[in-house]
Amino acid sequence: MLSTWMEGKIDFEGQKLTEDWSQQLIAFSTVASFVYGYWTESISSMLLVYAIGYAITILICTPAWPAYNKHPVTWLPAIEDENEDGSDDGDRAAKDD
Repeated sequence: MLSTWMEGKIDFEGQKLTEDWSQQLIAFSTVASFVYGYWTESISSMLLVYAIGYAITILICTPAWPAYNKHPVTWLPAIEDENEDGSDDGDRAAKDD
């Protein structure tokens, strides 16, 4: 049960969305933690704010939320090879002439 929950399906649009969100959230966390650390004059508070922002980013971007699979890809059916071994020697020989 855990493996099916962890597998998750994300389409290509969802991958782009999570990539964009993760970069924006990490950038925002970096700026916010720097400002807060500078204001409080504390490196530990800066690291705490950054860690909280990083944890929020992981919670938003890592699970396969249903919103990340709104554009599923429909794959074409497989084409069967004419030769049993899967080689295309006949086509190559005809092209060499």
